[in-house]
Amino acid sequence: MTLKPSNADRGLAALMLLIAVVGIAWWVPVDTGSGLLVQQRGQAAIGDALAPTLAFALLGMAAILLWMEQLTLENNGLEPQPGNWREHAIHLGAVMALVWLSLTLMRWSGPWLIAGLDAWCHCELNYRQLRGDRPWKYLGFVIGGTVLMTGLKAIATRQLRARDFAWATLIALGMALFYDLPFKNLLLPPNGDV
Repeated sequence: MTLKPSNADRGLAALMLLIAVVGIAWWVPVDTGSGLLVQQRGQAAIGDALAPTLAFALLGMAAILLWMEQLTLENNGLEPQPGNWREHAIHLGAVMALVWLSLTLMRWSGPWLIAGLDAWCHCELNYRQLRGDRPWKYLGFVIGGTVLMTGLKAIATRQLRARDFAWATLIALGMALFYDLPFKNLLLPPNGDV
């Protein structure tokens, strides 16, 4: 059975929304040991439920946006164009390669930059010792996040623009600050693994 692209997109949006609602309402509370935020010795700390709840919320928002896009296309009398399997495979391969590159940069750009700086100045710098200090703690998160957002926008629009890079950098830095500033001893990803 072949679905029209609009029906397939609507079905995908409904499935994504269902997964988001079930995840937030049932899965996260059952599978996590604490709430969104936890008070420890008078300080607020991120609870186990915060990251998965935010992820499911983003999935739900994406579902709503996809559904709204389909309604807009329908109201304007337009139909999304179906692609062929080769185009979809190339697109999926590009996205997977971009995610791999972004995660690699997120994990290794901080240690690589500090190692390079140490080789240049011979001042015995070690990323493991600096990973909790500003601005070093933001290196991997901001670099990997910027590459991911800029790359996804470039894949979607088929053009790479400096303005998109600047916006992605600001958004990644804003996300890092949003997570880091309220919590005194937070290690941003991937610093806990370094």
